[in-house]
Amino acid sequence: MVGIDVADAGVCNLRCTLAYNIRRGRYWIASATCGASIHGLGLITAATILAEVGDPSHFTTGSQLVKLVGIHPVPNTSGSKTRSRTPMSHKGRPRLRTALYFAAMRLVQVDEDFARLYQHYRQRDENPLLKLQALGAVMNRLMRILWALMRHQTLYQPGWYSRT
Repeated sequence: MVGIDVADAGVCNLRCTLAYNIRRGRYWIASATCGASIHGLGLITAATILAEVGDPSHFTTGSQLVKLVGIHPVPNTSGSKTRSRTPMSHKGRPRLRTALYFAAMRLVQVDEDFARLYQHYRQRDENPLLKLQALGAVMNRLMRILWALMRHQTLYQPGWYSRT
């Protein structure tokens, strides 16, 4: 009878695990849909970003997620020499960074809010950014927006996150 009890416990454990995974699967689909609610960001791109990020509830702030991606600016100096104007760290997940790069490029072309943000970074009076620096700043903003959408399970509303 001990073998049957062990088998019953194993089946119960498998059922619990399966039910948990089904609930998590629904959560992943809902999170990808939240990310895809941004005009110009497709479901496949949102799912790719979500797959690379994992569970967004593990991050307490959007800046933690930005560091995971490796798009936060870091100074590039050694002694008194400065090699460039604050490049990206490039520490983190390269596939996620690539997906964000192409998503940001598309959003700058298609979405009015992101295009306005990009132009603001390029043409501001104090410290205007170069093209790739501005695109990196847009990537940073996009990652923070995606974190908020996935964390709170809401859809994107244009103009919601604009501070400029």
